[in-house]
Amino acid sequence: MSPGGILAVGLFIAGVLLEAPALAAVGVLLGLVAVLRSLWSRYGLRALVYERHLSSRRVPWGERIQLN
Repeated sequence: MSPGGILAVGLFIAGVLLEAPALAAVGVLLGLVAVLRSLWSRYGLRALVYERHLSSRRVPWGERIQLN
């Protein structure tokens, strides 16, 4: 479990034990953020493809070519 997840569980438990609904709500929201962060880092950029191509395969020294 990540440090954010541990903090979220701790805040939620503290909010329930201290009868502080705002603290428990912050713990729940922080837990949701931690879950969404882990899902994004795992699946967010899975199908991203980045390609570059040069306009020519061979170029004399000093000549310029296009990068597409």
